[in-house]
Amino acid sequence: MSSQDQNGPSGADPRSTVSAGEQVAADEALTQLGTAHWHQQWYEVLELAEKHWRLLLKYGFEEIQNALGDVPEDAFVSYPRARTLSRIICPGREIPADTRPHTELGLADATLQMIDTRLRGEVAAASRTALASEARAERAMGHEIQLPAAEFRVYFEQAGSCHLLAGEVHHARRCLTRISSPVQESISVGQRRDVLGKLAFIAAVTGHMHSARGLVETADPLPRRTGWLHDLAESTLKSSAALARVEALDPTSIQFPVTGIGAETSADEFWFGGRLVETRWALAWGEPAAVLSNIREDRRERITPLSGDSLAATVITACEVRLLLALGQPEEAAQTLAATSLRHPMLQVNRARLQLSRDEPWEALAELAPILHTVHPWLYARMEGLILAANARHRLGHSDEVAALLGRALAMGQADGMTTPWASLDPEVPAPVQSLDGLAPVLERLRTARTRPFPTPKLTRTLLSTREWQVLTVLSQGLTFEEAARRQYVSRNTIKTQVRSIYRKLGVASLPEAIAKGYELGLIE
Repeated sequence: MSSQDQNGPSGADPRSTVSAGEQVAADEALTQLGTAHWHQQWYEVLELAEKHWRLLLKYGFEEIQNALGDVPEDAFVSYPRARTLSRIICPGREIPADTRPHTELGLADATLQMIDTRLRGEVAAASRTALASEARAERAMGHEIQLPAAEFRVYFEQAGSCHLLAGEVHHARRCLTRISSPVQESISVGQRRDVLGKLAFIAAVTGHMHSARGLVETADPLPRRTGWLHDLAESTLKSSAALARVEALDPTSIQFPVTGIGAETSADEFWFGGRLVETRWALAWGEPAAVLSNIREDRRERITPLSGDSLAATVITACEVRLLLALGQPEEAAQTLAATSLRHPMLQVNRARLQLSRDEPWEALAELAPILHTVHPWLYARMEGLILAANARHRLGHSDEVAALLGRALAMGQADGMTTPWASLDPEVPAPVQSLDGLAPVLERLRTARTRPFPTPKLTRTLLSTREWQVLTVLSQGLTFEEAARRQYVSRNTIKTQVRSIYRKLGVASLPEAIAKGYELGLIE
């Protein structure tokens, strides 16, 4: 079959035709929106938001944000989808949430409700919405219900994000794989890049490093998607690539501070990937103090009670405990662990590490048993668990079991490309055991890496909080307060409050002075 037969008269990629038609539809919707907004025809604005929400978010974010921001609140009563959209993109307005049961939500409504609850930190609620609507979405995609393909793609991408943020990696992988195929009908290359980035993030965080590298190599050459939905997960591909390079012990290929990954906008929901990069690298290099202040600041400022059971909370808590134990501060680590009720493999490993720091090897083995004998996708935690179990068995004098556990850890590390878990190996484990086939070269690479200078002297920004640093960074690029508020997805008053705090902390009285001081202190690159 010729290319003409496959792709139509011009032989063009059918996805190009879809994009062109989508752009025409978006232009028409934006023209109608502008006219209705100018004449204050609020119900027409709401009708357009209900019907064309996806196109308007993608091609006219500022236009729909400004229009919905001007609609009187009592006009939203009969427009639940537009109400949810307004809650998402106009955070300064207090508009009641859509309280309909999940069974009454259409696919578009479920998608917007997932985004709304996630951005408000209610990760568990977003995940419940995704689970409640997935069966209906699968039936619809199977053509029992006819809906535009784009709605399915946006839905499954957002559902996958919800599950990933909740730490439900099996569900996340299923949703994202549903639309990641290069032959998936009409999926844009930009959206495919984002979806592959999230799949790479799942692989990198859980420890499937070879898979993560392959996904990064596939996604990286694809053109980057622009727009609001992309901003929510801008850092996944970068932090996945960085985690893969950390496991390769490459000290030259990552620019610090890693908060630069996804830090241009506070709406990036996967910001915690950068902290995981910093922590794994600092531990591999034997420099845990270099990143502890950043981790603690994020746990205070970015982990809320509503997000207490999210993957971000798990990662940040696990990183803080691991760094405290590496610095010989077991009591502080115990307090941090006592403050969470989560039973995640990343935290169970650190509870076992705490028991070992108290010289309680049997208690450590009991804590590790569920990790080592239960099927779960968190291979990095499992490999660390095997190494810590070997440390415990060594203290108990069980030399045969030490060798067996380290052999399993070595096979896992070689199969999945993990190196940094070996930083957990007790140096008192006898040299003959450390000379297992294949283990000695890995340990030598770690020792060699630690002889090099740690890659940055400026990992901490003690003067400003993360949010204040983000605001100063975007304002230094010449944005107005209104533009900075849109970039950060907050209200203008929030920006003004943060700027006043920046002035106070830097001892300045104006924005030009603050920007100049930021450059002088190295706060702005």
